[in-house]
Amino acid sequence: MTSSIDRPEAKAGQASLAWVDAARVTAILAVIAIHTSSSLVANRSLPESWWFGNFVDSASRWSVPLFVMLSGALLLGGKAADDPISFYRRRLSRILPPLIAWTAIYLVYGHFNADNPKTVHDAVAYVLAGRPYYHLYFLYLIAGLYAVTPILRPLVALAGSRVLTIAVLVLFALEIADDLILVSGYGGGANAITRFVPYLGYFLAGPLLTRISANRGRIITAAVVAVAGIVATAVGTHLLLSTIGFGKGFYFYEYLSVTTVPVTLAVFALFMWSAPLLERLAAHLPARALSRVAAATLGIYVIHPLVMQAFGFLGIGLRGFFVPFAVVASVLAIFAVSLVIVLLLRQLPGVRRLV
Repeated sequence: MTSSIDRPEAKAGQASLAWVDAARVTAILAVIAIHTSSSLVANRSLPESWWFGNFVDSASRWSVPLFVMLSGALLLGGKAADDPISFYRRRLSRILPPLIAWTAIYLVYGHFNADNPKTVHDAVAYVLAGRPYYHLYFLYLIAGLYAVTPILRPLVALAGSRVLTIAVLVLFALEIADDLILVSGYGGGANAITRFVPYLGYFLAGPLLTRISANRGRIITAAVVAVAGIVATAVGTHLLLSTIGFGKGFYFYEYLSVTTVPVTLAVFALFMWSAPLLERLAAHLPARALSRVAAATLGIYVIHPLVMQAFGFLGIGLRGFFVPFAVVASVLAIFAVSLVIVLLLRQLPGVRRLV
């Protein structure tokens, strides 16, 4: 996808994308961390383990929206607008094969592994909802963003920073309010066609922030916002769970919560403003190592739940170990195994388009 999970290529004369690659790799590790720590967060009976899982989860919630911001920066940040037909042909050829294939794979897997979906009717309902498996909504989200990119790109190119800032602020205000309504139980929710709509604020914020240059004050402010937002997410989650219980109590984990939005914007800015440093670090790695790993993030994203399940079947998990060590080791192991599988699959001509 042309989000962070996509694989943008630097063109001749274009600035290095080392910071984008670094952001993508870090974000996919954060996604795995969310899923790895979920079992700790679900168990309030072990306070120390719960708090560690809570902080890991809170510190990782910027990951998915950061992917969307990177997509916006890469797709909407150019000056020249692509011909829409050419854009759709190129981008849909990237997103539709994995979307269709992994939707089918996970529906079959879910049916035989957990009897969910039970029937074809259930499977169709999951697809129409844009959530055939808990993580695959992102493929539907990205497909929706691709659909509107040819419309948005010339508008972003023509818009001044003030206009774009107002647009981003208005979208975030609407989206945060919409998320609050959904969490409260008074709204309907998104489907396969509208999955992308709540993320338009992030999508437009990507190119907007690339227009802001770094200085010491901005870097310090972004770092403070990121740390304060993560702490607020963790503490806020504890307080909500203590008062209203599970479900609504996890509001601050939402990707459009009042804490996650500023954290994501701050983390994006910090990656972007660290571009010179990240470029120097990437130069010390084996040739194209960072970009190769970053290009595998789509495959890692779609495959890692299966790797996690395999670890569970083998009895490899968080129990019986010092929890912080176990979480870090699990995240790195799931990432490494998923990466190896993806790199192997990408050697197969008929399969490489799926990862």
